[in-house]
Amino acid sequence: MNPEVVQSPLHARKKVGNPDEWKRNIAKVARYKPKNLPKFPVCEHNTKAFQCRSLRMRDIYNFHKNFYASNMKTEQDVLILKYTKFGPVKRHRPKNDKHASKKFHTKYYVPFHQDNETLKSVPVCQATFLGIIDVSRSRVETVIRNFIRNIEAPKENRGGLRENRKVVYVSKQEAVIKFIKTLTIQESHYCRSKTSVRKYLAADLNIRKLYWLYNRQAETHNQVNLGFGRPVTDACSTCIELKSRIKHEQDPKNKATLEAQKQLQRKRKNAFFELVREKRPDMVTFCFDCEKNLPLPKIPDSITYYSRQLYLYNFTITEGCSNDVLNKETVWCYTRMEDEFQKGSNEIVSALFHRLQNFTFNEGHGKVLQLGDDVDVYDLKETAGKIIKQTSALHFKIKERRRFFIRRHKNGRNIEVHGELVYKHNVGEYKTITRKQHHLRNVKPYIIQKYEQPRVKEEKATDVKKLLTKHFGLDWEKSAENLQYYINFFDRQVSTHD
Repeated sequence: MNPEVVQSPLHARKKVGNPDEWKRNIAKVARYKPKNLPKFPVCEHNTKAFQCRSLRMRDIYNFHKNFYASNMKTEQDVLILKYTKFGPVKRHRPKNDKHASKKFHTKYYVPFHQDNETLKSVPVCQATFLGIIDVSRSRVETVIRNFIRNIEAPKENRGGLRENRKVVYVSKQEAVIKFIKTLTIQESHYCRSKTSVRKYLAADLNIRKLYWLYNRQAETHNQVNLGFGRPVTDACSTCIELKSRIKHEQDPKNKATLEAQKQLQRKRKNAFFELVREKRPDMVTFCFDCEKNLPLPKIPDSITYYSRQLYLYNFTITEGCSNDVLNKETVWCYTRMEDEFQKGSNEIVSALFHRLQNFTFNEGHGKVLQLGDDVDVYDLKETAGKIIKQTSALHFKIKERRRFFIRRHKNGRNIEVHGELVYKHNVGEYKTITRKQHHLRNVKPYIIQKYEQPRVKEEKATDVKKLLTKHFGLDWEKSAENLQYYINFFDRQVSTHD
């Protein structure tokens, strides 16, 4: 039977820190060490109220030495309270409004050795008292003010693990020790007599596992539902550029100009998202984007990191505004393999055209559509390029526009387009975008067949074959399952090269 964990009376083997050698504590000690010799009183006070001239150098030296015998501020403050008397002000004399009236008056004393070696305190002026112990008047007034407010001995409230924080720390420490005592320990097989106090945990445990086990059994607090956001990975390039230029700009005028551009960019952004969030019963909103390419084959071997793989392209269209919840009834994914169709404008336009023709589609479930099988891919780029104007010949600069409006021409054979610089105003002019004596009805694109345009490089195909051979063996074509696509792929590669 394994013994239980017993808290050792000795220190742990972990190196114990020495707080006296910390830079912060060294600076704290140096802060309250004497910086100058005590000053002999230069005043001529020799009355009953102030007896500064009766002090001898021995008394001044002893008082200065006793004050700096300790380098702790709290003990020095106690000595200040010991040799001062204070009370409320009895007569408030009128003064100007620049200075607040005093809340208390103070009398200062210094210990004095008489001829019979008896010790008494003689009253001195403020300048003599401060000159002997070499402190500022504000420090003395602060010590007295805090004592009047709290009616307790001076205490340190600055930084460090104070008593009010030690309670939480001690409770956590006790909880950890209680958890460690529940663990089962083992004795070393060698030198048991020399390690009677030293015990060992199981070899499969480590600090990380103990940390995880403790947090799992500890009481959890989930009153607040908070989490940490992810770093921005797809931010606006204009905002990032302006932020960097503002950070390094030295000229105030140029910096103000960049700040104005940044504010304008933010207003454009807010206006755009207001349009995206807009929801009307007479309007249907579609959002679309090319998703991340999926590399295939999906193999956990480390060699895949250095090998070229085949890509599965995915173009996704969603129905609804940005505030709507995504569900399987409003999401359509258009997929194709790298060797089937390219990742170009023809495939994107064909998918959008198909969705606009079938936007009322609603079968109660989501659907993944494959280009070439479920959706025809048209060569619109080459055919429409002969009829539609080049972007440089349009009646607006396309890169500067934020929105585009399309409407049917009054003759019914063409369309008109205008672009807007801003999101909230419509000041553009509608014009046709086709060349002279051409109409959109003349656009008759032909259907691109599967495997017609894409050509996978021989090097990439070789890398894919190496991955399959390494993971599934030399006879992967016969033994492996669900690899029919790769078998057909290599057959097409051979026929293409032939």
